[in-house]
Amino acid sequence: SEAILLDDDMMRIKNYIDNNSATISSIYELAEKFYCSREHLSRSLKKYTGLTVSDYVNGLRIRFIANMLLNSNYSVADIVFESGFNNISWASRLFKQTYGVTMSQYRKGKEKTQT
Repeated sequence: SEAILLDDDMMRIKNYIDNNSATISSIYELAEKFYCSREHLSRSLKKYTGLTVSDYVNGLRIRFIANMLLNSNYSVADIVFESGFNNISWASRLFKQTYGVTMSQYRKGKEKTQT
């Protein structure tokens, strides 16, 4: 059986994910890029970060959305698609689970603190 990926390998993979979360389409793509099986990459990232690949990528995307809502005037839809999500309702559900408010409420909260 394959050994868990070394810390240097995981740091490289994590950095790649951190910098490309909007364009990563699947764990298969990542596994192919880093020459390992999907299962091995999944197990190793979970051991390294405590999160599944999809939870890790989704977390990055949700934080990107939150940042853009506070620091841009782009529409919610544009921000969601720019983050890498291709489904607004799924992104909305994850955003609300993470922040406890809708994206629009999150953005309005920022406006209140600036007036």
